[in-house]
Amino acid sequence: SEQGQMDCIKRLEKALEELDVPALEREVKLSKENGMTGAYVEQAEATFIKLQMRDYVKERLREALVAVDVPEPTAADLLRLSNLTKQADHIGIDASAEAKRVAKGAAQLVGVRRSVGNLQLEMELLGMCFSELRNFSRLKTPEEWRGGKGAGALGGVGEKGGG
Repeated sequence: SEQGQMDCIKRLEKALEELDVPALEREVKLSKENGMTGAYVEQAEATFIKLQMRDYVKERLREALVAVDVPEPTAADLLRLSNLTKQADHIGIDASAEAKRVAKGAAQLVGVRRSVGNLQLEMELLGMCFSELRNFSRLKTPEEWRGGKGAGALGGVGEKGGG
């Protein structure tokens, strides 16, 4: 249907803007299955293919890092960086430094002006950025937490006889 094709084009545009590799792959496949052709489908497929190439991903990562290296990065720029970091890891590029930048950027998101106007996007981004605790190099172990074994709301949880 015409509405279905318009919805597909919107999803392709979103995936392209966010450099969301799984979404690009899914939407290109659906587009082809439904006989869709045109600039958006071709651009999405070409971008998906490029995002499998290490040099291309490294260059996009560099650009994304520049985009978020401002006092108030946009949620869209942070999401793009997060997606590129995931793709870098997927294709074997060491993106640990970039992942840390994503986490830092997500923390800055609290101060991002509401000009972005998309709370759902911001919440999605925060969830993605903080889902991998290994990205936080200074994260303390439970043994190092101040009061972790003492009294308190969570004191003793997980210990024998504790909670």
